[in-house]
Amino acid sequence: MVKATPLAPLESKKYFKEMLARRGLSELHTIIGQCGWHTAAQFAYSCGVNPSTVTNKIWEKRVLRRVLPNEDKPSEHPLVNDLRRLWHESQQMHEAECRRAHDKAPGDVTCAISGPDRRKRRRELMDELSPETARG
Repeated sequence: MVKATPLAPLESKKYFKEMLARRGLSELHTIIGQCGWHTAAQFAYSCGVNPSTVTNKIWEKRVLRRVLPNEDKPSEHPLVNDLRRLWHESQQMHEAECRRAHDKAPGDVTCAISGPDRRKRRRELMDELSPETARG
């Protein structure tokens, strides 16, 4: 049974406000909130769910132009690097929390699978996934 646990700092509005302050971004707290990003978890998803696919163009469109709407060249604003670090920190916090939620906790019981049973399961899976089966 999986227990639901609160994602304390990740889902905390207060903690996100403190993150902004640590990065020197307190002045942007209101506008970031108006964008719908009130927590680190929300900000982590501001550009999508996969951080490795976020290009500079996506970053500028989905974050910078919304947070700095009056700037002609938002990518040259002095707070851009701090905003990027805040987003990266939010992403890292989210990934760490997801890993922690799925890691084995003390007292969890694992199901041991014998060698012969493991090989049997692999053969069955390989048969199921073979190209002949996929072609139908």
